[in-house]
Amino acid sequence: MIKLTIDEINRYVLPEKINFDNQTEILNKENYINLTKMLKFIENNGNIIKDFYNLKKKEFEDKYRHLNFPRLYSDLDNFLIKIDNYSKKWNLDKNFVIRNCIIDSIFRNSFVIDPKRQNPYETVVLNFLKQFDDLGIFEEPIHIPPNNKNSKYVYKGMIVDNNVKKTVVEPTPSIDFIWKYTFNNKVLNFYVSHKYTDGSGSAQKNQMKELVSFIDNANLSTRIDSYFIALMDGNYYKNNCFPNTKSKDVIYDYIRKHLIRSDYLINCDSYELYYIVLKAIKTWLNYNFDENVIKEEVLKLDILLTKSF
Repeated sequence: MIKLTIDEINRYVLPEKINFDNQTEILNKENYINLTKMLKFIENNGNIIKDFYNLKKKEFEDKYRHLNFPRLYSDLDNFLIKIDNYSKKWNLDKNFVIRNCIIDSIFRNSFVIDPKRQNPYETVVLNFLKQFDDLGIFEEPIHIPPNNKNSKYVYKGMIVDNNVKKTVVEPTPSIDFIWKYTFNNKVLNFYVSHKYTDGSGSAQKNQMKELVSFIDNANLSTRIDSYFIALMDGNYYKNNCFPNTKSKDVIYDYIRKHLIRSDYLINCDSYELYYIVLKAIKTWLNYNFDENVIKEEVLKLDILLTKSF
C-alpha cells in the first residue's frame, strides 16, 4: 500500500534515473576499500572467524554485536562457503584451511572476492529500488546472489532453491531481485532476473540465453500473485533486441518476439521499471478488489504515473 497521502504524492519528486557508468565507478572504489578491510580483518581476527564457523548465528551475533564492520556477517558467510567448498574439494579439515588463511596472506587472498569480478550493476539497481522506500511500491527489495544457500531460481513456473536446482538437468535461471507490494493484507510478489550487457560476443549471447531461459520458465507459472520481470540493461539489448534491428541471429529473433507484456511476464530495462511496476500493481488491484476499495490507491498510482524522471 502506498504510504504517502495524496497531497504528499502530488509533491513527490522522483529520484534520478540510474546512471550505470557513474554509479559503478563509485561502487568499484568502495569494493576495493572493503576488500582491503576484509583481508586485514581475516589476518587480525582469527578467533572471530573460528567462532563464526563454530557458533550458531544468534550466538555469534550476540557475542559480536559491538562490532561495526561493514557487511560482517554476509562477508564471513560467503568467505566460509568458499572455505567449505575448498575443504571438500581437497579433502582437508576446515579448521586447518581457516588457520592457514589467517597466517598466510597469499593463501588468504585466494578466498576473498576480487572486486573486478563482483557485479556492481545489481547493487546499482538495488540502490535505485531502495530510493522508493517512502512509496511502498518496492517493499523490502532484496538482491539474492546466485549459487549460495539463499539463492532462488525459477523452474517450470515454480520458485525453487539450490536443493531443487541441483536435482534437475535443465537450465534453471537465477532470480536476482525480489520485492513485494501489499494491499489489504494481500501480497503481490515481483521476481526479477537482471542482466547488464554491453559490447558483443559469445559472453553477451550467453547472458541473453539466460534471460531467454528465465522467460521460458516464468511463462509456465500459473501464479496470479506474482509478476516475473526480465530486466535487460545495457546497449547490447537496445542494439540487438529491441525493434528496428535486422539481425538474423536466432536468439535475437527469439527474444525480440517475446518483448511483449503479457499479464504476468514483463521485459523492460531499469529506466522503464518504475512505470512498469506501477501499471502492474494497478492491474492486480483491479483484478482482486472492488472498485470502491481501491479508489484512493488507484488515484495515487495515476498521479505517480504522470511524473517523469
